[in-house]
Amino acid sequence: MAKIVRLSVPLLLLLIVLLPLAAESGESGDLRPSQEFSQALGFQGGALSGTGLSYFRQGEKLSWQVAGGALYSPVSDQSFLANVLDYTIGVELHFPVYASVYKDWLEGQLYLFTGLNHRGTISKEYSVALEAEFAGEYTSKFGIGGGIGIELILFDHFSLPFEIGYGFFFLPTLGPNLADKLRINIVPQAGFRYRYN
Repeated sequence: MAKIVRLSVPLLLLLIVLLPLAAESGESGDLRPSQEFSQALGFQGGALSGTGLSYFRQGEKLSWQVAGGALYSPVSDQSFLANVLDYTIGVELHFPVYASVYKDWLEGQLYLFTGLNHRGTISKEYSVALEAEFAGEYTSKFGIGGGIGIELILFDHFSLPFEIGYGFFFLPTLGPNLADKLRINIVPQAGFRYRYN
């Protein structure tokens, strides 16, 4: 995870600096792909955005996204999943900062985002004495945070959002002390969406 963060931060900063230099100005009446195709369906992955299927809606001054998913694997199932149940739902607001069209097949958008997330898990536990697996305790996590994102739109429809920010997480089911229940993390997020009208 740390390696991904170390690589993604310089790449994001490089894109932010270089993309405006390559921008082509179109006619003033032309709509950018992000304006023409303002809705999107896809998949999103992140601790704030939620992990799973996503719906995105773009506005002029404010955009929003909701994403969610769930995985279930019974205790008796010998699957690779570490949890019996793992679900998440997240909501994000995006505030556009800058956008440009590059050539006729690529648009780039820079935006700020803020997100709210809830995740719940029931882990699989193993008892040595019983030599059997069983369902563990339910753990929940709530997160809030924000950061910077860049969206690349290829051929008017294929959207690749990349985000990095900070998340503040509260785990109410862990530990007796408040300090045991709080976490602050760097949060890299990414997705793939198909934009449509």
